Amino acid sequence: MNEIQDFIINYITENASHNAEGLNEDTNFIETGLLDSYAILNLFITLESVYNIKFTPQDFARPELHIIGQLSLHIKTKMSP
Repeated sequence: MNEIQDFIINYITENASHNAEGLNEDTNFIETGLLDSYAILNLFITLESVYNIKFTPQDFARPELHIIGQLSLHIKTKMSP
């Protein structure tokens, strides 16, 4: 795992609606129901602030970005010049 994945996992663990044990890069935080819609929005806002990036409206609709590892890779791409 990497720093971004660790950050996302810690956020989900702290804000999960139920037990979030066993999270990994393949975890889909939407399908598992770990985060409600408010927590998901806050996750993306927090990621924008922490990593100085901006998500587009289209990003929110991309199902692959609901997977921890894919979201982490997307953030790395947005951080690259």
